Amino acid sequence: MDVGLAPAVYLDETFDYPYLGLLALGLGVAGAYLGWKHWLLTNILSTALALQTLRLLKLDTFTTGMVLLAGLFVYDIFWVFGTDVMVTVAKGFDAPIKIVFPTADYLAATPKLAMLGLGDIIVPGAWGGAVDGLRRRAAASDTAQRAVGGGLEPRSQASSLCWRSVLTAAT
Repeated sequence: MDVGLAPAVYLDETFDYPYLGLLALGLGVAGAYLGWKHWLLTNILSTALALQTLRLLKLDTFTTGMVLLAGLFVYDIFWVFGTDVMVTVAKGFDAPIKIVFPTADYLAATPKLAMLGLGDIIVPGAWGGAVDGLRRRAAASDTAQRAVGGGLEPRSQASSLCWRSVLTAAT
């Protein structure tokens, strides 16, 4: 007795040789990280994580971006600069959640590394992507207006569209 249900498809991708090579490279970097925990391997994995997050995270409105940036600002002031909680967690949590840079005394007996959390990269990066999308929409609108024989200068129209978004978000 057939009820007409199709089988579930969980992975509908084809893998070519370049993908298999990249898979091997990624597994090699992850394995090397698990074995050595070197700061350079941490940076490679953290950068890949940040880029993938930026690829998936899209801010749909100007207001969402402003609230997110304002929240991160208050968060950083209190938890990062006001207390030592975040520094303690970031130093004690051994995972690719930060980008680390060697300081001038890296060759000393106990080298020091400066760090930057991925949140300080991802949130402004998402904001930059949203602003770039606004700029692209303004440029496309300007092109369409010029095609019908009128319109503002590109810079002034983009500025006008941006300020309309700000005023709409504020009301």
